Amino acid sequence: IFAFTASGTTAVAASRERPRTPLYALTPHKSVARQLTMVWGVTPILSPNINETAEFRSSDDMLAWAERLAQNTLNYRAGEHVVMLAGTPFGVAGSTNTLKIVTLAG
Repeated sequence: IFAFTASGTTAVAASRERPRTPLYALTPHKSVARQLTMVWGVTPILSPNINETAEFRSSDDMLAWAERLAQNTLNYRAGEHVVMLAGTPFGVAGSTNTLKIVTLAG
């Protein structure tokens, strides 16, 4: 499970369900990442700031970045399924409104 979160709220909410799969909190804020180290089952990962980088022009860019992270850094394989949690508008606490199941491409 990949939870894009500016405040940490999305990752905390997902953690309350005690998922059996790894839960990665992707946040651009070091302070949020530090706080999330204390939340059950959450592995925080610093991401580019979606409001300050040209790397993310849309939610599709954000999801593509997470797919590359899963395959290149976290050793997920093509064909595996991952869950992406995010919200729009980006960077607004409490705006999580998207759950997407993604099959990683080869």
